[in-house]
Amino acid sequence: MNRRPVFDATVMLMRRLLIVLTLVATLAGCGFGSRRSREDPEATLAAIRSAHEAYVEAINSNKVNTWLNSLSDDVVYFVPNQKALVGKEAVATWATRYLQEVTTHWTKPVQEFTVAGDWAFGRYVYTASDSVVIRDPETDGGGTANDSGWGLLVYHREGDGSWRVARDAWGSDRPAR
Repeated sequence: MNRRPVFDATVMLMRRLLIVLTLVATLAGCGFGSRRSREDPEATLAAIRSAHEAYVEAINSNKVNTWLNSLSDDVVYFVPNQKALVGKEAVATWATRYLQEVTTHWTKPVQEFTVAGDWAFGRYVYTASDSVVIRDPETDGGGTANDSGWGLLVYHREGDGSWRVARDAWGSDRPAR
């Protein structure tokens, strides 16, 4: 079975994402959307890092509503081998299904953040451990699936000053099957 079309579609999606992110970064760098002309860059970066820690903790809470609280209303998730999930409702539907099937634990250490006005871009690596949820005590099975890969995050500073995830895209280091 030839998986090349799936790979090509993923590459094309990631190229489009990179173009959009470059445009957003360029506009943000020009002051577009920035409400703060004089702020402490170290304090801003600390706030973004704190938001990122809270985001990972929210995912690892295995509670959909906690997870959703860390996302902007117009969030977009780029989940491997799926169409983009646009908006909180779409992410909520996906996350609900995901957490019905597994108990998950992620690490997402960020290698770098770039801040441009009210936008922050982060490159990360991840490890994920998903343990299958067995709801029937008489059913054998289960197990844990482990994965690792790369990711790109975009945070946006909301009107209340908090930083929330606006975009999250990731892909596995494992070869496609």
